[in-house]
Amino acid sequence: MEIYMSLNSLKIRRNALWLLRLTALVVVPYGLVKADIVKIVTQPSIINIGFVKEPSRELKVNFPMCDVFLRVTWLDKEKKIGYTEYDLYKSDGSKDGMHNLALIHLDSNWPSFRYNIETWRDENKLKKLSALIINGRIKTIIGEYNLIINGEDGASITVPSTSLELTLSNNKLNVCVPFPDGKRMWIAEEKRVDKVYEKQEINKNMEKLKPWISDVFPVGAYLLNSYSSVIDINFDGVEDYFGAAITVYSSGNRYYRMQPMWAHEYDDNYGEFYFPQIKNTCRIIFWSFYLTTDGKNYFLNNQCNLTKLTQKGE
Repeated sequence: MEIYMSLNSLKIRRNALWLLRLTALVVVPYGLVKADIVKIVTQPSIINIGFVKEPSRELKVNFPMCDVFLRVTWLDKEKKIGYTEYDLYKSDGSKDGMHNLALIHLDSNWPSFRYNIETWRDENKLKKLSALIINGRIKTIIGEYNLIINGEDGASITVPSTSLELTLSNNKLNVCVPFPDGKRMWIAEEKRVDKVYEKQEINKNMEKLKPWISDVFPVGAYLLNSYSSVIDINFDGVEDYFGAAITVYSSGNRYYRMQPMWAHEYDDNYGEFYFPQIKNTCRIIFWSFYLTTDGKNYFLNNQCNLTKLTQKGE
């Protein structure tokens, strides 16, 4: 498998890392209790043809954090690539009006469900595409969001991605995609703070976060906008905020921030994060930040066990 990055995407990435370095450790005053955090009590009704209509009891019990499961037909389990059909939602909550046929590729650096294959919807064309995937090589073009499939006979196709602005549930549900072996789930879409909280609740949480936010960079604003999702990473009953490298989690009676260790992209500590409450670090190979789960733990980029790393220290 080959990975390519555009020069423009590298510049964006470096700028993002520079901003991350400006942030400081976020700490909550001693005495944090569960009642301090507003809880999501209702699950909105989101209709999508791509969701499994009646998930098995075993699936729901083993992966309780998944609100819905995206249906996948695997074409090549070893390459972790398959296809599905789903609805997409616009930012205003309305559907885009199409049933989208797309490839799902669980690439270790850039998993995606967005590769549009509408032009291959015809049964014969889909068979040809399947054969090309099974017998060919797959390249992920990171930063340009395209998938290139090269066949053994020299044939090559580029599969474009749908807009990142379109979502499966308007970010109101945790949408899970199973790995081919069924042992883990990729959380393809998470509950976003500004989609599951009313403005009054967001303001309430903002007030509670203010004492814990660095003055150098508006971490609180970052957490409570489109870059942050609500999740209980360590299963302690208190909501945490997953915002890629700007992730804040509760541990014991305090809040901490998963702290990047690097100063720039070519730093020796690049990809390494510090978890202050246990004084431990974890290094990942990454491009994008995403979560997977085995039902009992959350993993950052399917590598670091975030649940264990964010639990209470000695």
